[in-house]
Amino acid sequence: MDSKPAHCAALRELANQHPDRDIFVVETDANRAIQDEIGSVNWNGKRAVMFLDPYGMEVEWATLEAIAATKAIDVWFLFPLAGLYRQATRKSGDIDKSKRTAITRILGSDAWEGELYSDLGQADMFGGGEKQRTEDVKGLERYVKERLETIFPKVLGPLALPRGEKPQRYSLFLCISNPAPAAIRLATGVADYIFKAGNSS
Repeated sequence: MDSKPAHCAALRELANQHPDRDIFVVETDANRAIQDEIGSVNWNGKRAVMFLDPYGMEVEWATLEAIAATKAIDVWFLFPLAGLYRQATRKSGDIDKSKRTAITRILGSDAWEGELYSDLGQADMFGGGEKQRTEDVKGLERYVKERLETIFPKVLGPLALPRGEKPQRYSLFLCISNPAPAAIRLATGVADYIFKAGNSS
């Protein structure tokens, strides 16, 4: 799924090179397409795996909620950690409306500012004051996992990507929708293999 015609054309060209595989390129906003498709399917007795690889902070929390609600889709989510720490600047005064909107869209709540920032102790004339982010990059990563765990029965990872690059740009999570212990064990076995391979490369 991609909303950019040039990207979709490249994907179709790639798909044409593999006629033996069922590949469908959907040219539209991924949030709308995923939510619409999920809503049109009876997920009883079905399983699926999804890979979310956004360009930036475009994934909506509502999309993640829709995936989790199926109790059938396990989603590999390449979370844009660099996007989060660029938007969630060290000082709250540097966060403009567009940055706040992007952070709230991907984290699903505006509570993040109260949970990630603390007062600097310099109150203004209205009794408020600038706040400073209390979490470093790894702390932000932990916070993202905690948010995902509020809607998914099990969240595995993350794997820092690209390997060895500082500062870290992405965090790969596996979010498991099916709460059944057997389903979690199966997905965990696959994830452990992938994370182990990723960490050793």
